[in-house]
Amino acid sequence: MSNTLCQIRNAWNNILCTERDTRSWSVDRETPYQQWLLDRVREVKLPYRLTDQELSEEPVPKEPTVDIKSEEIQKLKEEVEQLKKKNDVLNNDMQSLQHEYLNVKVDNENLIKRQKIDKECIMEMTQELTAAKVELTKRAREWEMTMHAERQKTRQDRQKIIEELYDLQDRFHSKELQMKEIVTQYEKKLKEEQWQKMEAEERY
Repeated sequence: MSNTLCQIRNAWNNILCTERDTRSWSVDRETPYQQWLLDRVREVKLPYRLTDQELSEEPVPKEPTVDIKSEEIQKLKEEVEQLKKKNDVLNNDMQSLQHEYLNVKVDNENLIKRQKIDKECIMEMTQELTAAKVELTKRAREWEMTMHAERQKTRQDRQKIIEELYDLQDRFHSKELQMKEIVTQYEKKLKEEQWQKMEAEERY
């Protein structure tokens, strides 16, 4: 018995005082749990010493709750209606957002496809430009080598022509000297013949 009283006292000290007990298993929701417990102590006459403050507390009379409950019910109904309207608005907004999301998703997919196509086109054009650059570089080298060979050949041909021209000049100069010598000899011979003729005429 003493152990039970000790447990009750300990439990009593741990009780939290509230204005109204809203627990579903409470004996009376309109009566505070502490007041109900005090009434039960007085009724059962447990050997528990109440404090002066607890003895001075008068039982709180129950207040009429019919009107309060009806008002609360009406407020709850109004809140439920408002919540339903908000829910409808939110549902409409959610549907709109879902449609927008689907449209954005489709646009995003189309954009990704276009970007993929553009990327493939850019890669293909890059490859073609690279190949064209390589081909142009190759042809430029070939043309440069051809022009170098032609310049070398032209230089050699010009050198050959100059050498032939010098050779012709030498030969012409040699022929010219020979012609001068022949003319000189002819003139000398002609003079000798004239002298001989003049001497022959003077004799006769």
